[in-house]
Amino acid sequence: MANMNKSRRRVNFPDLHCGFDFLAASEHQIKHNQRLTFKSDPHFRIGVLLSGKAHVDIANCHFVLEKGDVLALPPKLVFNAQPDEDVTYFSFDLAVDDPKLQLFLSQNLIYVYPRETVLAQLVTPHLTRLIEISGENHQDFELTLSIQVIVSRIMLAIHDVITEVHGNGKFAQHEISKVIAHYLKANIADRVKNFIHGDRPFSGDTTLINDILSLASVNNRSAEKLFRTEYGMTPRRYVSELKQQAASELLKVPTYSLAQISGALGYSSPKNFNRQFKGWTGQTPKDFRDRVTTDQIKSIAD
Repeated sequence: MANMNKSRRRVNFPDLHCGFDFLAASEHQIKHNQRLTFKSDPHFRIGVLLSGKAHVDIANCHFVLEKGDVLALPPKLVFNAQPDEDVTYFSFDLAVDDPKLQLFLSQNLIYVYPRETVLAQLVTPHLTRLIEISGENHQDFELTLSIQVIVSRIMLAIHDVITEVHGNGKFAQHEISKVIAHYLKANIADRVKNFIHGDRPFSGDTTLINDILSLASVNNRSAEKLFRTEYGMTPRRYVSELKQQAASELLKVPTYSLAQISGALGYSSPKNFNRQFKGWTGQTPKDFRDRVTTDQIKSIAD
């Protein structure tokens, strides 16, 4: 009787509404000679590249996606994809009807998360599980509940990473810097490819850097400071070092003229490229090429 007289401790929970609904999931294959335009309107889209390599243009930025990279796209976003080779990707759509959550995601998603970022590493196991059960040819309560749990975990991971980026300086430095470095490295590599195949124009260094900084979910000055702390140099210096490496490799190919190489790397004239290369190495591009040729001849003779 004594137990019956004890008052129960009352815990108040709000009505539970997650604010998002899982709509559809699908796996797609794109042939290397296809160029496709996608539109995520009116829903959010989360996806992962399962195989291959593709060039994707999103919001005036050019990304090179590789296996394991994760896409997180807000509504009303048009993006173009052109594979370098046959690719397979998996994605699902979300209807987010909570205005606060929708604004939070729209303002903070960076669109592309390289596979080495924390966000990609957190959501990939859940995406893999979603892929596994998406092949089920029946739908019952257990399957529906499993999908809801997986999608909730993906959303929680995205929410936690975004929140951590804004609240933890060291984490933000590491995560944002990885995204910026990946983007810059991919775009310089793309310049070299475009030079060889002659199939795509590119923007200047300033535009390239500003485009990716504008996506970093913090202001440009903060993003640049985070990058400098992580890598010990500014994004502009990082691009310069990437261009030096690319120039050194291109100069080893005797059929490429100095004018072609300078144009491929974004210099307005061979004279400007000559000055920059000498600043990097202490020798002119011609001297570098002559030395490389001499070394190659010696190695053959030996």
